[in-house]
Amino acid sequence: MASFDHFAAAFVTLIVVVEPFGLAPIFLAATRAMARGSRAGIAARASLFAFLILVGAALIGERLLAALGISMAAFRI
Repeated sequence: MASFDHFAAAFVTLIVVVEPFGLAPIFLAATRAMARGSRAGIAARASLFAFLILVGAALIGERLLAALGISMAAFRI
């Protein structure tokens, strides 16, 4: 059960960070004049870039903060 709790907490955090419900209207307004296929391609690329940024932050984020002299406690504030 602890595994499910951990997954649920991580999923909620991901939804809060990415905020798809708030960004969807902005994306639709910005791509209003585009064809459906073009809009799908842009959405796929944006999703890929967001994924890569999140993975990069997960893998090297702590080391980057340490290199900049920022403690984890200071970052949480």
